Amino acid sequence: MQLSPHFTLVEFTRSPTGARLGIRNIPSLEHVANLERLALELEKVRALTGHPLHVNSGYRCPELNAAVGGSPNSYHMLGCAADFDPPAGWTHDQLQQAIADRPDIAFDQLLEEGTVKPESEGGSRWIHFAIAALGAIPRRRVQDADVDRLGGTILRVQAG
Repeated sequence: MQLSPHFTLVEFTRSPTGARLGIRNIPSLEHVANLERLALELEKVRALTGHPLHVNSGYRCPELNAAVGGSPNSYHMLGCAADFDPPAGWTHDQLQQAIADRPDIAFDQLLEEGTVKPESEGGSRWIHFAIAALGAIPRRRVQDADVDRLGGTILRVQAG
């Protein structure tokens, strides 16, 4: 199912962890509607960078969210969040700032998020992009966060 010109439902629901554990990560119609709104905002990010975006994590059913160590109140479970890496030529900081500078991109949360370990020691970083729930006003919260991937606990948050 095509959610927007460049994003499909499969991109937002695939999960190597889910496949390995036999978790069926199937969104409801309400979640799909949220994913369509999310995809339309990510189209704006794609246009900003001039490059395709690869979604690492999108919708997560509660079982999958728990399996990957996601926060118990994760926007991913609503179909309102996606994690992705910056395309070639962009750093996490550059992309986060460029998105934050665009008032036409309606985000609720924009996090440069990552594990506590540095990338040189097997840690990783990504952009967490979340939209507001239907009818809510986007807060445009820009932050950096370190997370404990064993429990989804945010260990450190600071302004982006």
